Amino acid sequence: MIQRYKKAFLLVFLSLAALSAQAQTAAELETMYTRVFNTYNGPAGYDLSNQNADGTFKNVVYPAAYPSDKTGGPRPHFTEMVEIARAYHTQGPSYKSDEYLDAYCKAWNWWTATNPTDTNWWYRSIGWPNSLIQSFVLMAKDLKEKRPTVYNSLVSFLMFEWTPEKLEEYKQEPDAANTTEVCKYIMATAIVNGDTKTLAEVAEMFYSLIKIEKEDRTNGIQPDFAFNQHTGNGRQLYMGNYGKEYLGGISYYMSITSGTSLAVPADKVKIYEDLFLHGVAWFMYRNVYDYNQMGRRILGDGYEKTVACLAALINENTPQKAKLQELYNWMTRPADANQLNVLRGNKMFWRHDYMVHKGTNYYATTRMTSPRTVGNESANGEGLNNFYTGSGPNYVYITGTEIQDIYDDMNWRRLPGVTAPQRPMSVALPTVPIGKGGNSLNPFAGGVSDGRTGAAGFMYNMNKSGEIRLSANKSWFYFPDYIVALGTDIKAVSGLNVPFTTTVNQVKYTNNFYVDNNGQEASLVNGQSLAPVTSNWAHLNNIGYQFINNQKLNFEVQTSGNTQLAWIAFNHGNFPAAEKYAYAIYPNVTKEQLAQKVSSTPFEVVSNTASVQCVVDQNLKVAQAVFFTAGRQNLPGDLGFLETDQPAVIQLRWTNDSLYVAAANPFCETMPVASITVKVKGLYVGEQTTAEPSTQVSTVVVPMPSAIEFQGQSVLVGLRNATVLSSTQEMAEKGTALLVYPSPAVSGTQFIIQNAQAAGRKEPQKVRIYSLAGLKVQETLVKPNQENQLHISTAGLAPGLYVVSCEGRVAKIVVQ
Repeated sequence: MIQRYKKAFLLVFLSLAALSAQAQTAAELETMYTRVFNTYNGPAGYDLSNQNADGTFKNVVYPAAYPSDKTGGPRPHFTEMVEIARAYHTQGPSYKSDEYLDAYCKAWNWWTATNPTDTNWWYRSIGWPNSLIQSFVLMAKDLKEKRPTVYNSLVSFLMFEWTPEKLEEYKQEPDAANTTEVCKYIMATAIVNGDTKTLAEVAEMFYSLIKIEKEDRTNGIQPDFAFNQHTGNGRQLYMGNYGKEYLGGISYYMSITSGTSLAVPADKVKIYEDLFLHGVAWFMYRNVYDYNQMGRRILGDGYEKTVACLAALINENTPQKAKLQELYNWMTRPADANQLNVLRGNKMFWRHDYMVHKGTNYYATTRMTSPRTVGNESANGEGLNNFYTGSGPNYVYITGTEIQDIYDDMNWRRLPGVTAPQRPMSVALPTVPIGKGGNSLNPFAGGVSDGRTGAAGFMYNMNKSGEIRLSANKSWFYFPDYIVALGTDIKAVSGLNVPFTTTVNQVKYTNNFYVDNNGQEASLVNGQSLAPVTSNWAHLNNIGYQFINNQKLNFEVQTSGNTQLAWIAFNHGNFPAAEKYAYAIYPNVTKEQLAQKVSSTPFEVVSNTASVQCVVDQNLKVAQAVFFTAGRQNLPGDLGFLETDQPAVIQLRWTNDSLYVAAANPFCETMPVASITVKVKGLYVGEQTTAEPSTQVSTVVVPMPSAIEFQGQSVLVGLRNATVLSSTQEMAEKGTALLVYPSPAVSGTQFIIQNAQAAGRKEPQKVRIYSLAGLKVQETLVKPNQENQLHISTAGLAPGLYVVSCEGRVAKIVVQ
């Protein structure tokens, strides 16, 4: 009997649990339905006389035949259906009117009867369903009740992509942006239809798309937080185009499922936040994306859509909301507001051979390529001029519109930083379908960064029959207020009978182009050119240029299409054999400020050879070197030398008591290495560092990342001057003792220095705390109390042994 009651109780309990789960599911479905509905709804009026008797619309241009050719054919037909649906839900004569319901059904019946097609698969799988889903969500409930045949037809059309076979394909090879676009309308359809099974599948798919992609050529978020799409021929930057669609899909899902059992897990939210903070934030400036992020064409809505997605993420009150809000505030300021970049400094995106530098009110990027990466692609009749976008373009932005200003009329063989033959613009460039054929063939391409400054370089090797056969070693050195560009060993095989040039810049002419013409200042006007010229400087559109190699300069202003273009370049001749160039870029300077830079150059080009390119700023105490081979480079002044045991990109930064060594493997995963051994002048101590007093040389083994996908990432090692270290330790051992208590002191509390000064004196005392490595970790000015005591906080001190110094006396204290 008791057993029977137990079974009965269990059945009741399970039934109640099932009912509770059903109630929760029903409540969540209703919540999500309301959110989806409100996303698409809005007040509208619609004049039904715009609709023809067959269901078409008078203001829509329909193709004469199908399939349409990569145009999407009658896609605006769905826009009219959306307006009818909104009018149907707007209070007034059209509200819930059968006339409007019939007009909607008539429009859909035309579509099903005609069955439009297009040669581009994207329209049937993504474009058309995402246009249709808006009106379907608004009309679904009434259609299901009053026009079930139409309702079922719409559901069938929208669920076309969600077969078991295609779902498995999406799972095995998720396509980042495209997959999120499919999931958006499938999700909305499932919510409206109460299809919890499909909804769960969509949730699983969205979760799988929010991850760091580790494989070589996968679409989506990469370990360096850049975004890939169309990676069949190499990793391709695409944040400003496909990336913004990916952001839109993820933000849509998060906003609809927020607070439900299908909400995005915390670890996935963190990845999505970091994509904005460590990726997106670096790719834009003054309300535009860097052109390198645009893929095959410039889209006008990329920035605005990204801002909207960021706002949606902030609305979710995620853990990093404060940082995201700071980014949002910067992104939504007026484009001409003269505010500092929200991020200032330097970042190397090692998975993409791409360096970004944000200075004070300027922005610059370098896009190299290798067999691992490609430049901007050609596809669907777009990006037909993108051949040289992977050849080292070095864009410098001040207004932010430098590329848009000339996009339709620019000479694509004259991208800034690129070395190319100057064939007539009428000669078509080779196309680069999915990036194929537009990348350098040499695997050496990489850079080093410590977050403040950095250097990038590649061994450029381009071979395209009929266009170019050229090799060169090229590097860019980014300092806070200027950029140095070096090129050497430029060699070309050519029968084109045209000169090869390295473009310094190509911009819109604005009556502000001054140059040094063989020692005399000249001002260029439209239709004028100076070549070849010996020149030390040029000033164009608030950017100053200093020519370290000052021979064979070309200056030109010519009209192209509807745009007057100004051009600065080095002319290497028709058959370059061992050509070089070296120049500096000073963004946001006046002509007078440029003259000061030229007369007192802040840097020194130490080497520009096929073995190593090296630039040093002695005032900043920063040395940057791109070693194409293992070797040693002597440095100017008292900086000694820099040596590496293998090809590497290295930066040294000296401070008062320390040396910071940053190093990276420019071959990335192509030739992974466990470590890079660096030798420098001087005696230093640190992890994996040995100092030899007899030679005054220190050797540091810089460990490279062990994970293959992080090969190429910069590693920063801090070293302490051995002399400073030994003096600190000696001070602790032999100095006159202070009375300090309690010891150990608990971290976050205070310790006391007793009798810190002679009785009767009440002046504030300077107290310094050092780690045993000799690093000063705290300095405070404290006034003694009535008992002649100094109370010192340990807040911020990690557990360990420290040396306390005050008034020439010292003591050791333990913090725990």
